[in-house]
Amino acid sequence: MQRILVVDDEPGIRSILSKALSRSGYDVVTAEDGQQAIDLLNGPQVLSLMILDWRMPRVSGLSVVRELIRQKRRLPILILSGAIDTDCEAETLAAVDCSPADVHRKPIQLHAFLEAVKRRLAEARPAVALADGPKP
Repeated sequence: MQRILVVDDEPGIRSILSKALSRSGYDVVTAEDGQQAIDLLNGPQVLSLMILDWRMPRVSGLSVVRELIRQKRRLPILILSGAIDTDCEAETLAAVDCSPADVHRKPIQLHAFLEAVKRRLAEARPAVALADGPKP
């Protein structure tokens, strides 16, 4: 079963996405901020996709993406945000294979977002265990 990490500081969004993804047949893990996401990424979880809020207190989505780049890890990502400057962050997003189609503005249309999840998973390489440490 494909496991998806949902990272958002808004409990309502985490809940809605978690329920919708679970009903769609995915195993879902949640994090309430970027630090929890980084901790999970460094744990034994095998993840297929991360849904990441861009603007969060403490550790932002951008910081999580930069940590993935620093560790040379590959994980498909969909970005959620009420405001993101994709032009400003284009180089960072490209480094983790995110295109403008992978950035979704809140509020999302749930059905269309679930289709984006399917698309991103279909495009992705096989899931990798993230507990093995940084990839060369």
